[in-house]
Amino acid sequence: MKLLLLLRHQRLYLEILGNDNLYSENLLEKGMIDLFVKIVRHVKGGMSLNKTDIKKYITIHHRWIIGILVALLIPLLIYALLKYDNERPKTEAYYFVPSDNDIQISSKKADCWTASISSIRSDAYRCSVDNGIHDPCFIDPFHESEDAVICPSNPYDKDAYIGLAKIEKRNELNDKNYESYPWYIELQDGSGCHFMTGATTTMADMRMDYGCDSDSFLLLPIERTDQVMTIGCYKNNRIEKCQIKEAWY
Repeated sequence: MKLLLLLRHQRLYLEILGNDNLYSENLLEKGMIDLFVKIVRHVKGGMSLNKTDIKKYITIHHRWIIGILVALLIPLLIYALLKYDNERPKTEAYYFVPSDNDIQISSKKADCWTASISSIRSDAYRCSVDNGIHDPCFIDPFHESEDAVICPSNPYDKDAYIGLAKIEKRNELNDKNYESYPWYIELQDGSGCHFMTGATTTMADMRMDYGCDSDSFLLLPIERTDQVMTIGCYKNNRIEKCQIKEAWY
C-alpha cells in the first residue's frame, strides 16, 4: 500500500512536469524525500527498490541532482587540494634574529676584525675567540652592550658563543650587486649545512660551498622552482639536486 502511494506521488509529479512544464519546489522536495525513503528501506531489506523509479527521477531531476553532487564534491576537492599543497615540499626562508636567551655569556672576548664571509648582513662579522674563527657572528640587539655578539653554528644552537667583542672596523653594506646566500641551510631530509668560509675544493668545476652534518656538500647556485628551492648536492659519489627545507639569512 505504501509503495503504491509512493508511485502515485511520482506519477503525479511526472505528469505535472511533462504536460504543463511547471516547476514545483514542494513536489520536487517531496519526490526526492520519497525516493530517499525507498532507498533507505531497500538498504535495510524491508522494501524492494524499483530501478525504473530511480531512472525517471534522474532523467527529470538530473540538473538538480548534479547540483547536489557538485555541492558535495567541491568541499572534498578543496580539501584534497589543500592537503596535497600542504604535503608538497616547501622552502621556508628566515632572517636570523640574534638573542642571548638561554645562552651562557662567555667571559672570553671576541676579536671581530672584518665583515662576515658567510653573510652580507651589515650586523654580521668574522670573529676569533681563542684562535678559533667564528663566521658569522651577529651583533646582539637585545644586549645592554652594543658590542655583544652571538656566533651560532646553526639557528637553533643553544651552545653558541656569546660575549663582548672588540670590533675593529664597523661593517659596511656589501655591494648591492652581490647576491645574498643563506649562511645556513636545512635540507628536506633534515641535514644541516653551514656555509664554508675557508678554503675548499671543487667538484665538476663548482666550489663546495656548504658542509653538511650528513657528510655531504652543497654547491651553489640555488634555484627556485614553484615553492621549493633546490641546490646541487654532492653525496654518494654523485651530484644531484637536493630540496631545501629552511634557508637562513
